[in-house]
Amino acid sequence: MFNQNNQELFNMIDFALWGPTGAGKDWLIYGFIKEIFERSDSQFLYQLTRPGLTPGSNEEVVFPEAPTHAPTTEARDDLYFFQRIRRGENTGRRLPHTPPKHRINILNDAGQNLTGCLEDDQEFRNAYEVLLGAQNIILVLGIPEEPLQFNRKVETTARMSDDLFTGYTSPWTSENYSKFLHRFFHLIEGRPPKNIAICLTKMDQDATNRTAEETLKIRYGDLILQRIKNYQRQRHHNIQFFPTSAAGFVREHGQHVPNKADDNLMDASRWQPIKTAWPFFWIFDQIEYKQEEQSRMFFRPQNFDHYPGHPWNNSYLRV
Repeated sequence: MFNQNNQELFNMIDFALWGPTGAGKDWLIYGFIKEIFERSDSQFLYQLTRPGLTPGSNEEVVFPEAPTHAPTTEARDDLYFFQRIRRGENTGRRLPHTPPKHRINILNDAGQNLTGCLEDDQEFRNAYEVLLGAQNIILVLGIPEEPLQFNRKVETTARMSDDLFTGYTSPWTSENYSKFLHRFFHLIEGRPPKNIAICLTKMDQDATNRTAEETLKIRYGDLILQRIKNYQRQRHHNIQFFPTSAAGFVREHGQHVPNKADDNLMDASRWQPIKTAWPFFWIFDQIEYKQEEQSRMFFRPQNFDHYPGHPWNNSYLRV
């Protein structure tokens, strides 16, 4: 998109956050903002801004705020601009051009609308159309109310049961989550390719030595994990798993403990979210790599193979 006011070319990206009430969608956004604000490395500065308060005014830097326990109650769009800014001559891998600027619109809604639209796409039509129309989806999956009982009844009825949800209470059970994931992946079959980041949230309350895939299996069952991995192998949709902790940890009495008390931060002054920016960084990479690949078809830049991606990986949640 070309902006006549500041003569900048930037990507327009919609991020749809999808998950039930209490899964951690709002906290993920708070953590993303804080990580961007504090992030820098030897090659880049990272900047997140939002449109000015009045038409024609300059963009404003987005400052981090501590998350609140108040859940989202209605649909909203959060509009930001994200850009990497090169440091000097950029030692190491170099971009063949100015880093692209991303106009990101984070689509968020009440958890009951997001999950309800999978069961009744007429009653929750707006949420259904917005979310399934987005090319970039972040699935936000929290901790279930109790461990999944691995029995044949749960694993088979979770496939395509008509009565997906027993209600919109929070937290969900493992069976609720499993049914939700099965229905979601059923609905995106045959749709245009999407970038789907699967976030296992609240990993500070889980075992930090597990991968996101291992955690998904333990939380929601092996059947849904295998189905998602089958989609990965088909390569129609880009799918990646991420372990995240929006609350992070604090050190107490020589040990790391979750920085959360009830639904608030235990110590906001020591708040350090962990890997909440990674799903966004991964999606930025998918978009930029595709653009570079298209450019290579015409211009064949010599250093495409050394294109510096954003800082992310999908391994363990380390503290």
